[in-house]
Amino acid sequence: MGWFNFNKRENTGIEEARSVNPITGTLRFAVFGNGGNAMTISGMKLATVYRCVNLVSNSIASLPLIPYNYIKEWKYIDRNSQIYNILNVQPNPFMSAFTFKKMIVVSVMLKGNAYIWIGRDNKTGNVTSLTLLNADNIIVTGATNDILYRDTVNNVTYDKSQIIHIMNYGQTMYRGDSVITYMLSTLTTGTNLDNYMKSLSGSGMMVSGILKPVAGASITPTKAQAAKDTFNSTISSLDANSVIVLDSGFDFQQISISPKDAKYLESSKLNSNQICKFFGVPPSMIYDEVGKYATAEQSQIDYLNNTLMPIIENMESEFFRKIYLPTEWNTKELKFDTTNLMRLDAASQASYYGTLFGMGALTVNEVRDKINAAYPATNGNKHFISTNLQELDNLIVNQVKPSNQTDSTNQIDNKLL
Repeated sequence: MGWFNFNKRENTGIEEARSVNPITGTLRFAVFGNGGNAMTISGMKLATVYRCVNLVSNSIASLPLIPYNYIKEWKYIDRNSQIYNILNVQPNPFMSAFTFKKMIVVSVMLKGNAYIWIGRDNKTGNVTSLTLLNADNIIVTGATNDILYRDTVNNVTYDKSQIIHIMNYGQTMYRGDSVITYMLSTLTTGTNLDNYMKSLSGSGMMVSGILKPVAGASITPTKAQAAKDTFNSTISSLDANSVIVLDSGFDFQQISISPKDAKYLESSKLNSNQICKFFGVPPSMIYDEVGKYATAEQSQIDYLNNTLMPIIENMESEFFRKIYLPTEWNTKELKFDTTNLMRLDAASQASYYGTLFGMGALTVNEVRDKINAAYPATNGNKHFISTNLQELDNLIVNQVKPSNQTDSTNQIDNKLL
């Protein structure tokens, strides 16, 4: 599959990826585009868009990405491997794991793609670093049995084994489209509404009107223009509770507010709901409306299953198949730990852990670890079930009676007979 093809590219015209530091151009990474994506910049100025992007990216960035080893058909956390620290502590010398995962999600949502360069040890092939590249600088092209990623800033070309490509849904096979692209019409409406309110508030919340001469007054065009300029200048500089004095000979008649003006809050709310639909975020998560769930846990479950899980599965799948060799696919696993998203109240925690402990799923020390107890309990690593809280390997129904006990019992039975 050519996992280490970057060592053999001298004859193919593809530069060696390890010869250039991929961080070049990435420190200038801007989620708002490369200085020319005006719609993305405008979109992030909308409170709903900013909240949706920040909420989803922060949620996923806070989740540990855990590597597992399968040993005798049971998986164990692979804490001793370098990949554990790369995914959860420091993927590269320039950022923490939280910042790294957050920027990946932001790039996918606002640019449609996130490209991560895999740094490997030349001798062992083990992953040594993961570096997020600026999606604006990457050109993706298809080749025979390969996909090539061209970094236009570093002037380096990578093959598909060297790049983790997290892609949003797109119209082509090799590149995704941003959420902003799909919500263009909604976003334009929201931006126009915001601009309108800015202009309205800048005029002291005054709407359009007519300066008309009073009855019997004779106004020349020059005087009319001067009166208009003076009036507009006064309006734009009004403070709260200010008083406007009109020139003699003029009267102000306000034009009635249009239905769109009178219903701005309703329009704004409708626009927020539409934006939430594109991002898949429940409106209650952006404080736009009261939640429709009986408990906070139900709200979190809906948010996890419908908003975060598709992104999580996408990242897990792409990270796994690019980080591990095909020979390791049957013995390794890579999963986000979503426990942090399901924080329960004290009563719910007691019920939850009590049930798992009673069915033998957790030990005392495992429960203590979950609640961050100060120290483990002595002999707290045994499993119990709710039948009088017996040990799994020493149940009463499985105990064998001693032979002398059996004989004595038979003798008593015979005497009775």
